[in-house]
Amino acid sequence: MSRINHVVLSICVISFSLLGSCTKESSNNNEAPSSPILTYPEYNATEIVPDTILYWEDFADTENKTIHYDLYIGTDPSAMILVDSATTATSSTVSLESNTTYYWKIIAKDYQQNAYNSDIWTFTTLCYPSDTITYGSFTDNRDNKTYKTITIGNQIWMAENLAYEIPDKEITIDSLWTKNNVLNDGWCFYDNSSTNGETYGILYQWAAAVEACPDGWHLPTTSEWEELIDFLANNGYNYDGTLVGDGSKIAKSMAATILWHNSSTVGAVGCNLRLNNSSGFSALPGGQREGWDGSFYVINGYGLWWTATEVDNKYADAFQIHSGSKQLEYTYYLKFYGYSVRCIKD
Repeated sequence: MSRINHVVLSICVISFSLLGSCTKESSNNNEAPSSPILTYPEYNATEIVPDTILYWEDFADTENKTIHYDLYIGTDPSAMILVDSATTATSSTVSLESNTTYYWKIIAKDYQQNAYNSDIWTFTTLCYPSDTITYGSFTDNRDNKTYKTITIGNQIWMAENLAYEIPDKEITIDSLWTKNNVLNDGWCFYDNSSTNGETYGILYQWAAAVEACPDGWHLPTTSEWEELIDFLANNGYNYDGTLVGDGSKIAKSMAATILWHNSSTVGAVGCNLRLNNSSGFSALPGGQREGWDGSFYVINGYGLWWTATEVDNKYADAFQIHSGSKQLEYTYYLKFYGYSVRCIKD
């Protein structure tokens, strides 16, 4: 190799070295993991309390620069809303609707405003009854029990099952209950337990139900129940948000408390009714007492209420909500069954 070529090669080597060194020294790249990691609520979690805290892992970069986080959440994964902006914390408290499925994500931003998106996770909140209802009250002067009342359309209903103990008409013995199939004027607590009565009210045979409401109130007729259904169905209270003129799919607006069973898991509280009690009716799953053998059934699974409308001398109309149903359903039963009572104002 000639001396000239050697010099040229040396210069090239030096030039490349300097170029590499200068490129490295002028680099402002801020390396970071590919995406933030969400931690709580876990993906697809259920029964999350509506007022909850969302957590994610710290998104530290290699240069120890401050990271800011934007939190997005919503019921539509393609239209989430920014609810917490530029926080440096790795958690955020949110207040959400009950019994609702949410989607959420984090966007981490470094000091150069490079943005890194997390995956989108989803969770569903618990079934909490609405706490925004304005109730009235009524005190039954026969026993001084006080009941919540609710105005729905042009009607005023008791917002609790009746619990008036008709004197000398309580029947605790199964065989006596079944034999009372002519007068049908007996009553009982579910499982003959007054504790159940405090929560769910009393189960009445039909004739007892007709007489049980206090002065100024009465057992509603089938047509009065249908008026309630029509009002709820045409005022946005349906299960799926649509207006259904026949009054179906309104259990969501009527059922209150998390005492209702999940129909797919016996004994487990679930959200299958999508409870929100938006009407304030506060339906309770008080169950029934069977007419033929006096046994008790389906507490927490069914709410059943007598009407004042007879079918014939053996049967009368009733309405029911089942924990696995979307509807308040019309039915009719033998008068010596035991069902709940809701009184309506005269």
